[in-house]
Amino acid sequence: EIRSVTGVGMFLTAGGGNKKPSPLAYDEVKEIFEKTGEIKPHLVKLESGYEVGDRVKINEGPFKDFEGEVQEVHNDKNSLTVRVEIFGRLTPVELDFNQVHRI
Repeated sequence: EIRSVTGVGMFLTAGGGNKKPSPLAYDEVKEIFEKTGEIKPHLVKLESGYEVGDRVKINEGPFKDFEGEVQEVHNDKNSLTVRVEIFGRLTPVELDFNQVHRI
């Protein structure tokens, strides 16, 4: 019986004496997975215009005002890996396109 599986509590049913679980629509399942972090919300792919080697300045987040060099461009995730000097060491930091600007 599925209710004996760890983590399964109850099922929603479609009212009355119906003992069958109500099916969820695709969008409902997708929203649940997005909220739990198991999948990311749909991203609109942006053309970054950034290239490996570009110098950028971080304009928001914990590394605001740091400068660094683009190490990787992740167009599929709308993000960049930027090498930033932290405590005298170059450290890769992944940032969204909107968190940096070219200098």
